[in-house]
Amino acid sequence: IIQILAVENLNVAGGEIKTPMKKYSLRTEGEFKNIEDIRNVVVDTKNGVPVYVKDVARVYMGYAERSEIVRLNGENGVMIRINKQSDKNTVIVAENILKRLGEINKTLPKGMEITPIFNSAEYIQNSIFNMVKNAIQGGLIAIFVVFLFLRNIRSALILGLSIPISIIATFVMMYYFDLSLNMMSMGGLAIGVGMLIDNSIVILENIFRFRDKGARPAEGARLGADEMGMAITASTLTTICVFIPFLFTEGLAGQLFRDMALTIAFSLLCSLLVALTLIPMMTSRYIKTLHKHYKGRLEFLNRILDWSENALKSLENFYVKAVNWALRHRKQVALYTVITLVLAFVLLPITGMEFMPEQDEGRFTVLAKLPVGTNLETTEKIMQMVEKRSMQVLDKSEYRVVSVRAGYGTGFAAAFGNTTDHSGTIELRLVSPVKRDRSQQEIREAMRNALKDIPGVDFNFSFENRSLLGGGAAISIEVYGYDFDKSSSYTQEIYEAIKPVTALKDIDISREEGLPENVIKINRDKASKMGINASQIANMVKNYVAGKTATIYRYEGDEYNVMVRLRESDRSTIDDIKRLKVNTPMGVSVPLANLIQIETRTGPTAIERKRQERVIYINCKAEGRDLRSVVMDIQERIDKIPKPANSSVIISGAYEDMQETFFDLGLALALAIVLIYIIMACQFESFVSPFIIMFSVPTLFFGVMVFLFLTGTTFNVVSFMGVLMLAGIVVNNAIVLVDYTNILRARGLQVHEALVEAGRTRLRPILMTTFTTMLALIPMSLGIGEGAELSAPLARSVIGGMSSSFIFTLLFIPVVYSVFESVKERIKRRKEKARLNKLIQG
Repeated sequence: IIQILAVENLNVAGGEIKTPMKKYSLRTEGEFKNIEDIRNVVVDTKNGVPVYVKDVARVYMGYAERSEIVRLNGENGVMIRINKQSDKNTVIVAENILKRLGEINKTLPKGMEITPIFNSAEYIQNSIFNMVKNAIQGGLIAIFVVFLFLRNIRSALILGLSIPISIIATFVMMYYFDLSLNMMSMGGLAIGVGMLIDNSIVILENIFRFRDKGARPAEGARLGADEMGMAITASTLTTICVFIPFLFTEGLAGQLFRDMALTIAFSLLCSLLVALTLIPMMTSRYIKTLHKHYKGRLEFLNRILDWSENALKSLENFYVKAVNWALRHRKQVALYTVITLVLAFVLLPITGMEFMPEQDEGRFTVLAKLPVGTNLETTEKIMQMVEKRSMQVLDKSEYRVVSVRAGYGTGFAAAFGNTTDHSGTIELRLVSPVKRDRSQQEIREAMRNALKDIPGVDFNFSFENRSLLGGGAAISIEVYGYDFDKSSSYTQEIYEAIKPVTALKDIDISREEGLPENVIKINRDKASKMGINASQIANMVKNYVAGKTATIYRYEGDEYNVMVRLRESDRSTIDDIKRLKVNTPMGVSVPLANLIQIETRTGPTAIERKRQERVIYINCKAEGRDLRSVVMDIQERIDKIPKPANSSVIISGAYEDMQETFFDLGLALALAIVLIYIIMACQFESFVSPFIIMFSVPTLFFGVMVFLFLTGTTFNVVSFMGVLMLAGIVVNNAIVLVDYTNILRARGLQVHEALVEAGRTRLRPILMTTFTTMLALIPMSLGIGEGAELSAPLARSVIGGMSSSFIFTLLFIPVVYSVFESVKERIKRRKEKARLNKLIQG
């Protein structure tokens, strides 16, 4: 039948016929026009009577067998996934797709609609909006802090102008450097909004100091800007230079933070330009009197400003006493500083380390694995049970769609995990975190508890954002070994050993059991005596059971495969296969059972390879504990298991990414410290003053670790980025302090007097720059809103580091300065004494 259908369904060109006047082409037409043509094909003739296809077979238009089941919110459906090109803007592509879907929906039949169930652009837009909101709130907080310190609304407004002007100028630079507005670049602006005002604060405060001494507005603006111009230039360059390594880093750290680093650098350069030009000009033109008494509706401000002034004076008096005490007890101050550094490193393992903070993107996947060989119908029933329980766990206000897939699937379906009949996937698309009471993690735990008692099914819960950040499985144990049995046995031993590890979830071995199969073994002696070979038997079984496409039926512009095979009732059991008959060359039909034996066994296992070696993966996740401590427990248990010959184990996944990224950030930090020192050495034309200032860098670790510990935040790649930023920020206060101390020393003051006076004079600008940066980051540090999980650790580490470093800067740096001056004086006296002794002896 297969052969006859193939030769009957043809259109064949037959050449040309020429007449005296015309030329005709010949074409034999034999293609099927309709289903009836196929039914009426003659396949044989018996006693002169034709036998048609319709006499021996049922011919009908049908569907291919289902290989995948898809359900959406309890109803049958179809899912379409659309991926953008790598160089295109996600938001623009999504908007164009939604616009086109609106047009398509109008043309659909009644009862059918296309509904977007997930749009990654929404998360991006909401995250950026959240960043913008945090930046605006932070900017307003910074302006209010400045107002409390300077007690002048016009001053606060002038300083406030430096923020939007710097941001607008930053957008221009981002455009020319082809940087898009994304979570990282907007995060850079939100983080830097408090620092944008720092340079202007230093300049404005110094202008006010000259104005207090009687200088005219224009003269005070010029003198104030001139005196602090080099200091703020150096402090800005030291902050910017920490981001230079990201221009050359090719690893994950560079990919993650390059946009953020460039955005912060651009914004700081713009803020420096504003501070040196716009602020002095506007101050001289629009601030004629420094302090004024508010009347009418603003009279209540007088009490606030009087209180702030009294508080600042009391703080100045307290600081003068503190710095005097510190200079008299230098050894004690140094000892306390060392103790805090030790405490910081003690807190590191307690706080915990991980790769990336877990984000609540409002979507996660549950992969269900049934025993290998389970048919699609059974998998469908199990997945319907899973779907029912999931819908019971979830409140209707918490989710948009619950999609269930079961079976093999093709295209994206197979790419996203459904590769066999025995597996199924349930994907949950939740509403925005701000619109539900439970977090994504809490919903996951509720789902885990609801599904744990379903027998014979292994569940794996995963959040989709891990793959976007390079993690894949949080922990992936790679077991290398060539021998199948030994490596499988060793892998199973590791699996059993790590199961008791606290907080380890969803342990899964990548190498599954082989698919059960019935193997047909041919008796070659019997077959050859009857003139039959193995190929005939194999192809016959394949055609009868799997079927074969005999030809293609074309109808109204579409093509349909014409599949020929036995009806299902004739091919459903092993006995049906044995009853099949094979024709011999002598024209005799022999039952297949006479020529074969059928054995049931396990089919071959899929082989995974990495680094040109066979590998088995044990994938798992750490929940409720930091990644590093869990990996340490796993490594300890693996080390106790005897390792087979020629086998090896590597722990990778997010843990490997964490190690590589931490190493890259560590190199960037080391390079940044070197660049900071070089810039300051050029600024001060000295090697000693920059060395003194660098003592402020280690003090930031204490505040970082304490603040992370108190807020329950792990030390991860994002918080490490905060430490890197702090290396360039914390030296700014020390630069201002040491620079003014050197100015006072040049005016004839002794070391002790110069340090006390410099500290008292620069206390207010140091407090203002510190508090504006710290308080402006409070909205971001709260971690509220979409995408906040990614930026909150950075904000928290910056707040913690600045809170400790500015205290140590005000007390420890004067002590270090004093010690160096004492050493210099001692060396000078020794040289003078040696010179006098040489003269006397001469």
